[in-house]
Amino acid sequence: MAEFDLDLVLHLGDYIYEGDPRTEAVRQHNPSSGTAVDAGQLSTLADFRNRHALYRTDGQLQAAHRAFPFVAIWDDHEAEDNYADLDDSQDDLPYAQRHQTRQEFAVQRANAYQAWYEHTPIRASYLPGSPGLRIYRRLDFGTLLRLNMLDTRQYRTNQPGDAPGDLGPLALGAANAAGTLTGPEQESWLLDGLRASPALWNVLGQQVMMAAARFLNPPPASVGNLDQWDGYSPQRARLLSAVRASGATNPVVLAGDIHSTWVSDLKLNFDDPASPVVATEFVSTSITSDFPAELLPVVEGSNPAFNPWVRYFNGRTHGWLRMDVDRSRWLTEERSVASVDSPDAPASTTARWEVEAGRPGAVPA
Repeated sequence: MAEFDLDLVLHLGDYIYEGDPRTEAVRQHNPSSGTAVDAGQLSTLADFRNRHALYRTDGQLQAAHRAFPFVAIWDDHEAEDNYADLDDSQDDLPYAQRHQTRQEFAVQRANAYQAWYEHTPIRASYLPGSPGLRIYRRLDFGTLLRLNMLDTRQYRTNQPGDAPGDLGPLALGAANAAGTLTGPEQESWLLDGLRASPALWNVLGQQVMMAAARFLNPPPASVGNLDQWDGYSPQRARLLSAVRASGATNPVVLAGDIHSTWVSDLKLNFDDPASPVVATEFVSTSITSDFPAELLPVVEGSNPAFNPWVRYFNGRTHGWLRMDVDRSRWLTEERSVASVDSPDAPASTTARWEVEAGRPGAVPA
């Protein structure tokens, strides 16, 4: 990445991982950092500071920070996997010694937010020790592009169903009428900015995939990832309808989280083949984290059968997305490395997708 002439880097969350390192992890735990190897979960301010410092020892990451400004938001792993507002991870529920009350988790989250703020270049006001930090914000690049960076962790309601890994029946997400990923205040802020936007391209930079995703047996096609927008279907439908009604031109949604690349058409109604395409979504893969090998054939078989709006999926290689935007088109290149384990692994372009200004939907470039 550092070898390119980039204007900026968008980082959409999961800059660190908060659990115990695995033996196969690229970044190995340093016992001298002060965090116990069997801690299971970072909790103190020192814990989170040490983990950020460990990641910052990566020479290639340092090179990217030297070369480019970063526009960053967090996701869950900066604090705890799949947390929602002050609700601790549901996967902690079977372990009484790990699951925390909202009051207990507020302390851990405050420590996580402070360490993230200390290590992340961001123009934000923060009182050390505060349990909250507003990171949603808007950046304009002339009249070419308006970038809305969102926070879908701090203000969200809990994932429906409390299933392990938040994988569960899509019916729960469809019935989640009161559910929200953004909270009402942030949603209103976003829509106000879209209605008033002078930009040709209007971008939502956020954490989790917005497109619907249904899966083959096993699991059945009625099952999805309820930590994503599939768990909050009514808000997704309301938001996409409002985006269309706002008059904002050429909306593009960016996401990360799931260690794989996706290119999808975002539709008002995913169940209606005739429903119009509102926006294009690009989901960026991970830098070093793998996509579960056992799920690859499931997803690769499910997309053509159940998810025709998904134009492209790749969970087999990892890297980053390079985006080139002008007044006629948005070009996204998938850059993949041959191996995540070798600092010298060669990189190549493995896919190219384009959105023409004025015509929603991605096509191969």
